Amino acid sequence: MRAPALLLLLLAACSTESTGPDAGAVPAPVLRFTYAGPESGSFVAEGAPVPGAPQLQQTFAQGRRSLGTHRDFEILAVARRGASAADLVTIGGLPQAVGTHVVDARACDGSGPSCPRVLVGLDLPTDGRAAQARASCSLETGTVRITTWSSTRAVGVLSGTGRCTMIDGRVVDGFRITDGRFDVALTDVRS
Repeated sequence: MRAPALLLLLLAACSTESTGPDAGAVPAPVLRFTYAGPESGSFVAEGAPVPGAPQLQQTFAQGRRSLGTHRDFEILAVARRGASAADLVTIGGLPQAVGTHVVDARACDGSGPSCPRVLVGLDLPTDGRAAQARASCSLETGTVRITTWSSTRAVGVLSGTGRCTMIDGRVVDGFRITDGRFDVALTDVRS
């Protein structure tokens, strides 16, 4: 009689619902957004980079905080696209502070913390060949809003419109990013 009672207790314990992650648990780094235009889809990079592994052969999102002259912040994210290709995103030139930062390619030369830029390489080969993306896209206008900033983490949203240079050399307008969200751990980089 004791065995069935013990079995019932074990089954009851296994069937209780989880309350989710610990309150102090740190979420996995992530960058995600929807894109449309000459290429359409969703970009999702979640997880931390594996040290020593080739960047284009893993999926990750990472924030990098510059300790150099510019004191800027960037996000580097890679999402695998099957066994032999990946998408690569860099969001850079951001100040290390909470706020809304305007992407304006006409007014910026693409360098420094006061010149936000968003670059997207779609379908890059990962086999060591010369890496030419099927589409290399950039935002011409938009916003990157940092909603939370600390010495270890950055959280925010992004959106905007731009253009893509296709692998055949054509430049196509109408690229847009919507529903962009990031939550990344920060690594200090000396530049």
